[in-house]
Amino acid sequence: MLRRMILSVLFLWCAMAQALPSASFPPPGMTLPEYWGEEHVWWDGRASFKGQVIAPACTLSMEDAWQEIDMGTTPLRDLQNSPAGPEKKFRLRLRNCEL
Repeated sequence: MLRRMILSVLFLWCAMAQALPSASFPPPGMTLPEYWGEEHVWWDGRASFKGQVIAPACTLSMEDAWQEIDMGTTPLRDLQNSPAGPEKKFRLRLRNCEL
């Protein structure tokens, strides 16, 4: 009986803790782009994801058997002063996408 009473009190306490209002996000007076500006982003690190493709969403459009992206040339001094090279925009053509 005492065990049930303790579990009931614990359950009610947890339910009340979840129901209490939490601090708003983002903080008042600040929009998401301001909150997630570059000064708030941590650029170093690594993320790993594991998963399984059950059904492919898209395929790459393969007009040529070999596709190449010209990344241009970057002086070695630019790579020595920064952990990342210059940004290069490119496009991938997708086909048979099921969105």
